[in-house]
Amino acid sequence: MINARTRGAFTLVELLVVMGIIIMLMALLLPAIQGARETARQGACGNNIRELAMGVVTHATKKDRLPGWKATVGGQPVGWVPQLFPYIDQNRKWEQVKANNNGYKEALKFLWCPSDPPSNLNSDPLQAPYPLSYACNGGAAGENNGDMYRDRTVANPPRVSLEDISRAGGLSNRISITENTNLKEWTDVANEYEQAVLTNTVTHMGDPTQRGKPPAANLAVPSSYHKLGFNVGYADGHVEFFVVDRIAGEPLPAAAQALYLRRMNGS
Repeated sequence: MINARTRGAFTLVELLVVMGIIIMLMALLLPAIQGARETARQGACGNNIRELAMGVVTHATKKDRLPGWKATVGGQPVGWVPQLFPYIDQNRKWEQVKANNNGYKEALKFLWCPSDPPSNLNSDPLQAPYPLSYACNGGAAGENNGDMYRDRTVANPPRVSLEDISRAGGLSNRISITENTNLKEWTDVANEYEQAVLTNTVTHMGDPTQRGKPPAANLAVPSSYHKLGFNVGYADGHVEFFVVDRIAGEPLPAAAQALYLRRMNGS
């Protein structure tokens, strides 16, 4: 009779093989998991923009004009975001704005893209409790007529309605809101490039090396921490992902520049 020896443990070689297989599987799965998470964040960001874009549509429908990138409310200048509060279920904050009550200055999650990392410009509540990832279409810097979201604190501000946009190329072709990682807080309204994207230049559009820099006129163009592009909301309320297949240091493709400018101008 042959006595078989009972094995009590794995050999070192067997353990190394098993560990190698586990490491290989983790290496294969990790990018897929990260990609799925980013896809979810990108979708959540699109939902944020959709809520804001629909707020613009409701505002324009009830008031027969678009909000300005800056307006006077309760004797104080406010940006385009607080003007939308009554139309995105934020009436309490709107009443606080009209009462000139600083209590309205609190972080709103739907104003912040979940892919944007913390920085001293935005998501650190000790430094910037009023984060903003989204900018309105400000047209050309320095102008005060003929485009969207004009400065309504000036005398005789222009009236820009959905009907005007519809006649000038259609609501589904005009950008209303887009991402920008270079904005200040949504309570800052000193300059349009702190609240809006402009049509003066598109040189840095989508350039990852420009993300998170202090606001400046040449950075008043869309940017995001999503891969290959950014979310855009249109004047009819629908949202699309604008693809910019760009690597840091490479020039922006001419076709992407032309398409973006057409969508900004509605042509």
